[in-house]
Amino acid sequence: MIFILYSVGCIKAWRHKALEYIGRADKISANCPQTWLVKALFWIGEHHRDEHALRNAAYYADSSLRAGDESCVANLAKAAILFHEKKYANAMQLYVNALRLDPKAAGASARVGIGFCAFYLGDSDKARTLFERVLSLDPTNVEELVALAILRLSATSDVGTTEQQKAADTPES
Repeated sequence: MIFILYSVGCIKAWRHKALEYIGRADKISANCPQTWLVKALFWIGEHHRDEHALRNAAYYADSSLRAGDESCVANLAKAAILFHEKKYANAMQLYVNALRLDPKAAGASARVGIGFCAFYLGDSDKARTLFERVLSLDPTNVEELVALAILRLSATSDVGTTEQQKAADTPES
């Protein structure tokens, strides 16, 4: 219980500090695409605590992109927002774009995003291929190991469900 209270205190302190730095950046330049991008990333992180966070994140990410910030990070931020909004096809396009802009900077994050978008769009084979590709590049990548485990569990539960449905549909002799 003490650990949880300590963690909550640390999160509040981190949040306060982040908002302080964002405020300072605003004072330097309120119309800077990089500042908008930082705000977008902050609000993405807050989406589980604030029902308006994704709307705020989208506003700042869109502002950054409209101002000409076609960076890998801007594409990843907007893709993450679209992913959380369950707009998987649009998110996948931006993850792919980020990967094309700067494969090294986009790294595993873009590939994980593409893989999960493919999975949610019903293409488990493509998702598996993407996850395995990253593991071939970095066998210790935790994101990919977890993603593959989720994919395998999903496949196992689908097989079990299919077999159960077949057994239920088969007339008894």
